[in-house]
Amino acid sequence: TTTRCTHRRQRQMCIRDSDYVTKPIDLPVLVARVESKLQLKASVEKQIEESSRHPTGFPDAEKILQLIAQGENNQVEFKSTLRWNIHAKNIGKEIEVAWLKTVVAFLNTDGGTLLIGVKDDGEILGTRLDKFQSDDRYLLHVNSLIKTSIGMDFINKIAFDLVAVGEHKVLCIQCSPSSEAVFLKNSGEEEFYARFGPGTQKLSAKDMLAFVNNR
Repeated sequence: TTTRCTHRRQRQMCIRDSDYVTKPIDLPVLVARVESKLQLKASVEKQIEESSRHPTGFPDAEKILQLIAQGENNQVEFKSTLRWNIHAKNIGKEIEVAWLKTVVAFLNTDGGTLLIGVKDDGEILGTRLDKFQSDDRYLLHVNSLIKTSIGMDFINKIAFDLVAVGEHKVLCIQCSPSSEAVFLKNSGEEEFYARFGPGTQKLSAKDMLAFVNNR
């Protein structure tokens, strides 16, 4: 939080983390302080992102094939694509929202694994349909959507990476249960989702409170 300036410090410019520059302001010093803060923030975010993308004990191809063989359940779900609407043959925001709902539901319930690039019947499609120029672009898009639609506060509960399974690559997203309620930011609204059996369900404010209180 911003440091409160007392009467004695009225001639000081207060900024975050109890750091400040005195008046008259030396522009090079101010620029250096701001750049330092931005670099620190970027470094922390990069560390969080790398720890999310390359966690210890992440599923390998054999484990993913086992999950596919077991089929969808309360803690496993498949999605064919990340953003490509197979029927409309174009990129659809509704496709992105669909898998983000599942991630939020896993966080709000008992955790789970989402596999993207796998049809409901277990057929592996891979990630090519989503038409990204590279794996890095694909993963950066995933990271951006999670941060903007779910939030940085929960990034440590979400681990994701591409895993080679045969001739295809599958996006595996592992979610740990959150001790706090998690909301999906969608079209200016905050929506609450939870898992009930093999499905994801949106809850009203009343039902959400009952659900959270019961847990």
